[in-house]
Amino acid sequence: MNEVELKFLEIDVAATIAKLESIGAKKAFDGDMKAVYFENPAKTLREQKQVLRVRQEGDKAVVAFKQKQTSELAQVSDETEVIVSDYQTTKNIFLKLGFTVKKEFVKHRISYKLDNFSFEIDTLEGIPTFLEIEALSEDSIKEAVALLGLDLADGKDWNGFAVKEYYDKK
Repeated sequence: MNEVELKFLEIDVAATIAKLESIGAKKAFDGDMKAVYFENPAKTLREQKQVLRVRQEGDKAVVAFKQKQTSELAQVSDETEVIVSDYQTTKNIFLKLGFTVKKEFVKHRISYKLDNFSFEIDTLEGIPTFLEIEALSEDSIKEAVALLGLDLADGKDWNGFAVKEYYDKK
């Protein structure tokens, strides 16, 4: 399934939540998330624009494999996900298979849903809070951005690593 996302940096959290609620979005999650990103034994995932991640969100653990697609508007990935029973056990399986941990972190996420849109307000240590809008197509991303009254030109087609690199350089 294609995942299309666009990030908006340094948001006003209270104003963003108020706007989301005013358009009818419903809070779906508010809590800490733990994620681990892996590199394969041949160290080719990043070169091939692929991501392998295990994430713990509340009591749910999810394995995701993403393959970046070409887009000028947003970050587009062919994403395959599966819910697993246990974050730590799944992480250990990948380690036993020879994968190495590329990055592991915890972030606070507030998620809102509206129709086929996901709005993720993410806070990570050392990085100003940002908004990630996720939809099923580029046209849907444009629609979601317009619903919030944001300027499409302010959106970043970055993944989380690019956001971190941006603030590391500041």
